[in-house]
Amino acid sequence: EKMSDLSKIFYTSAVAILSGVIIFYLQQLVSEIFIPAIADQRKLRSDIKHSLKYYANIYANPGRCKEEYVVPAEDKFRELASSLDASLVAVPFYCMIAKIKFVLPMTNVLEAYKKLILLSNSCRHAPLAEAKDSGRENSRVANEIEKLLDLK
Repeated sequence: EKMSDLSKIFYTSAVAILSGVIIFYLQQLVSEIFIPAIADQRKLRSDIKHSLKYYANIYANPGRCKEEYVVPAEDKFRELASSLDASLVAVPFYCMIAKIKFVLPMTNVLEAYKKLILLSNSCRHAPLAEAKDSGRENSRVANEIEKLLDLK
């Protein structure tokens, strides 16, 4: 049986309204969840770049700086590492979003996290038996972090 003209109008209106509601909720999801989380990670990357430059004199000279300068650098690198790791959870469906290149690959973020922790642990004492190379090693680690997070 054919639908009456009035039924067609109601059906078309219902589909249009339902489509509008679905699109509205999808837009809200993107603008309230995805975009802020991605923007936060981007800001965090900026903070990491700043800290790598700001504290370069500390991590490039482990064991040679005053304690009052070393502690803030250690704390900052550990804080940044923890925030970077947490950013993987803050961005929903991180792996899928990384595939379309809206965020960095998860492996890069995890590796940068580990290297920031290493840098935090290496500001005070040389991680290597040979302390003379530890500053160069820390600088190399900082450069790797910049590459992993696409900060160059």
